[in-house]
Amino acid sequence: MTNFLLYGRNDSDFVPADNEDLKRSIYAYYCQNGYPNDLQKSIDSATQLLESGDVTAESEINDLLMAVTGAADIWAFWMGFKACADIMTGSLFQRILISQDDEEDDE
Repeated sequence: MTNFLLYGRNDSDFVPADNEDLKRSIYAYYCQNGYPNDLQKSIDSATQLLESGDVTAESEINDLLMAVTGAADIWAFWMGFKACADIMTGSLFQRILISQDDEEDDE
């Protein structure tokens, strides 16, 4: 089931956004640069270890995967928390307006 957000508009040229569009927009704004460098290095090194086949014990593989996914989960949680705090305090909209003003000044 999709929840539609009309934002006060309802004409034939307007396609309403759904909840998924809003989630993707927020994710893109906060996560557009990808993982932080240290987390990305951990993910890359874990991937290389698994591809090389050097780690064969199931417990080592589980520990490796849990460490990396745990770090990614913590980072994602903090990005989501930051997004919520920014939206609730209005600072997200201030940053968007400031960046738009900067872009207009560059033109």
